Amino acid sequence: MRTKSIARTLAGVATLTFSVAHGQEPTPPEYLLHRGDPVQKAYSSALLGMQFESKCHVLNAERSSHFDAAFRRATELFQGYVLAMRFVADPAHALEFPREMATGARHFVDAAVCDAKARSRIEEGYEQASAVETTIRKMSASD
Repeated sequence: MRTKSIARTLAGVATLTFSVAHGQEPTPPEYLLHRGDPVQKAYSSALLGMQFESKCHVLNAERSSHFDAAFRRATELFQGYVLAMRFVADPAHALEFPREMATGARHFVDAAVCDAKARSRIEEGYEQASAVETTIRKMSASD
């Protein structure tokens, strides 16, 4: 349920940002086309958690360091995943895909407050950063 509301919010922010910046009819970012994908959901949760942690600084130094390392690994895996799943046509777009997601997440987080919900998103993101690889493996095993 939370993932749907987050995805809708990110979609709105990204579409509005794009249309305002370019003065044209809004075209949703490419990542929104795949928001139902389980791996992208896990990565989105990790991304939001990381963005909230950067703003709110909830985790202690050790957990923050672990989250950062797990998130970097998740980003590398996710970039390969979007290329392998043909969400994008080439490696350059695979690098841009999570960056576009991060821009939408950053706008969302900037407008949010550091409260219990933010702490909850950080904890969920912390868990999901390590779960991206597991989710990719499950998806590969089911093919």
